[in-house]
Amino acid sequence: MLLDRRLVLLGSGFIGLAGCVTANAGDRHSAQPSHETKAIELTFLRSVDPDPERAAQFIKTNWFAMDAVAQARGLMTFFNLHVDPTPNEDWNLAVQVGYPNERGFDSIRTEWAEIVAAHKTVPIDGKRLVELATIVGTRRLLPA
Repeated sequence: MLLDRRLVLLGSGFIGLAGCVTANAGDRHSAQPSHETKAIELTFLRSVDPDPERAAQFIKTNWFAMDAVAQARGLMTFFNLHVDPTPNEDWNLAVQVGYPNERGFDSIRTEWAEIVAAHKTVPIDGKRLVELATIVGTRRLLPA
């Protein structure tokens, strides 16, 4: 499950959704598909602060640094961050990751552990993800 993937990141410090805006990260974090995508996994988060900017910055700085390594190794096809401009009660950030295998994150679990072990967490304003946002849910989708 994708939740497992993100929980690993929490321990280390850690689709164009209708009505959402892709967070601008100098375009280096809105990676385009590199291979055929067979599964998409979404992680929904709720920032502690009503303004999700610091939580988004943590994701772009940490999660996407590791996602870029995974993409370069052919383990992921793309990754994006979306911000809900009119946040609902449950979430205001969504991370979207594409995988070249229908099993999604489950298909890269071993390799992902190596990537996480090599990553040094970069706090944002001295805070780690657990102080900036909470993961409220995940979904795996298969392209139709």
